[in-house]
Amino acid sequence: MRTSDFVIFLSIVLAIYGSANYYVFVRGWQAMPLGSAVRPLYSVIFICLAFAYVMGRFLEHAHRNAFSDALMLTGSFWMAAIMYFLLIAACVDCIRFADHWTHFLPAVGSARYTLLKYRALQGIVLFVAMLLGAGFVNACHVRTTEYSIPLPTKPAGAPRSIRIAVISDIHLGAIVGKKRFDRMVNIIMAQKPDLILMPGDIVDEDITPVVQDNIGESLRRLSAPLGVFASTGNHEYIGGVDKAIAYYVEHGITVLRDSMLIVGGFLRIVGREDQSKERFTGQKRLELKDIVSQSESVLPLIVLDHQPSALKEAQENQVDLLLCGHTHGGQLWPGSVLTKAIFGINRGLVRKGETSLIVSSGAGTWGPPVRIGSVPEIIFITADIPGS
Repeated sequence: MRTSDFVIFLSIVLAIYGSANYYVFVRGWQAMPLGSAVRPLYSVIFICLAFAYVMGRFLEHAHRNAFSDALMLTGSFWMAAIMYFLLIAACVDCIRFADHWTHFLPAVGSARYTLLKYRALQGIVLFVAMLLGAGFVNACHVRTTEYSIPLPTKPAGAPRSIRIAVISDIHLGAIVGKKRFDRMVNIIMAQKPDLILMPGDIVDEDITPVVQDNIGESLRRLSAPLGVFASTGNHEYIGGVDKAIAYYVEHGITVLRDSMLIVGGFLRIVGREDQSKERFTGQKRLELKDIVSQSESVLPLIVLDHQPSALKEAQENQVDLLLCGHTHGGQLWPGSVLTKAIFGINRGLVRKGETSLIVSSGAGTWGPPVRIGSVPEIIFITADIPGS
């Protein structure tokens, strides 16, 4: 990504974030009684929370330590909180606007109105805190999802079925760390899969926290008879794709970058570059037909493609199983509405002709370690091989 594009993007993000914080701050301030001793404390706490993530990221790049990690964690929770405070404040303002013209709310005295506003503010803060707490517990509780997918007839000697583990969108880094990832690895290895596939966003952004915390030791624990394969996601590109891939390879993961391997003599696996490659490098990824053109079309074909937006291309190239992530299932409601509008699917299985598409909601989290209206998952697929 060009520096000018990055500056523009960052400016827009900060402007939106700053505007949201300002709006919520003003509404909170107005809900407090005039002359309240709480107002100065509210201002200090609000400003500290609003700047926590930005300061944590700055300190992480300068010299990462426990304090920078704590700031980033606190700030990430605040990003989720500000979204819900913003939604609630906007709803309240809509009600107030409607009441201004229709007077459907009962009239109350000035003193009582002041008390009601303050009590409502306290209730909203408590509600959002409880919501984020529940969302954090939900995000840490990784589920397993089972699918059974038929694959075309294989050559003689192929197994009757294979067990495939799929884990995407882990976002390893300062927030999703080694302890949390170890639990994911334990879940996978307890199932003894024949094949492990990782369709992108293994790391969050910068690989540095992953290296410093030796999370590669946990990556190396992932093993399967047919191998462990990954493709790139947009976050590999955000953090530096070459460094991330070198780290994966060093710790036993085969990364397929617009390339294909035949596994076990009976299965084709393709890993596609993420679509963000063009934005970061100026080079387009290869078309799927160019990747598979030299292979034996009789062998079943599994494709790892981080973003679930190339189903039609997969159908045109007789892909049997397309594995994607990226959506996080929306992660924070109403994010699911947006991801469904963009991709047509949040998570789950869709069959189009002979092609099966499975979109994972991911095992980790991006930004806030919170999931509301979505669940983290590791997928296990029983791929049945009729006639082998």
